[in-house]
Amino acid sequence: MDWQRAQNYLITAFVLVNLFLIFQIQQTMEQKNASLAVDKISNTQIRSLLTDNHFELDVPRPKDVAELKIWQGTPSKISGWQELNQGYQKRIAPNTMVVHNVPELKAVLSKEVPYFSEYQLQSKPHKLTGEWIFVQHIDRRPLYGGRVEVEVANNQIQSIYMNHFDLQETSKVFAVTDFNTALYNLINATARSRTQHIKKIQLGYQTQAYNNGTYFFIPVWRFWLDEKQYDVYAISFGSVKSVEVVK
Repeated sequence: MDWQRAQNYLITAFVLVNLFLIFQIQQTMEQKNASLAVDKISNTQIRSLLTDNHFELDVPRPKDVAELKIWQGTPSKISGWQELNQGYQKRIAPNTMVVHNVPELKAVLSKEVPYFSEYQLQSKPHKLTGEWIFVQHIDRRPLYGGRVEVEVANNQIQSIYMNHFDLQETSKVFAVTDFNTALYNLINATARSRTQHIKKIQLGYQTQAYNNGTYFFIPVWRFWLDEKQYDVYAISFGSVKSVEVVK
């Protein structure tokens, strides 16, 4: 047998197999990139979807964020307040917390509410009378489970509810779903035959119970759609629902 010729055949066959595998890998990568390009929803497509499904975007588009940390925490213990199933409440005796304007309201809350410096105003009534809601923040983003709710009537604070979390940073970092994809998921889940208005959009954290009183805080896009609020999960893992009505 001519071993030299056989060796040449084997080398040639090996090179051809390698070339074939390289070609297959290249084809697979090109198909994957093409699929990603198709999956990425453009601004033009979003505008068309909004129009076709009777949505009005009443606020500016938020900027996309590449990634966010996952946080964890435990509910804080608040002494001197009535403990509820979730959070704490304080009933205010008449004429003990009188306020005439917003600065006075915030000044009283700064003294009466523990950790109040960690909260920012989320919603307010048209006038002083009504419900004021402040939300705890992580890295300048709202943590919707940490709240202070204040009821004001006749220039008096009548009751205060609060829920606060002691936070611990984790090593987990996840890529954040871009805004167009989140809006696409919202449209698919909430489309109606009538016109609906998106009045507010935030990227924040939703509270997820974990174990032994520990909670994880998961990034969500929150949309204010007419009189309801919807959370669209901003990370893709597990089997969580992509869209969830909040209120």
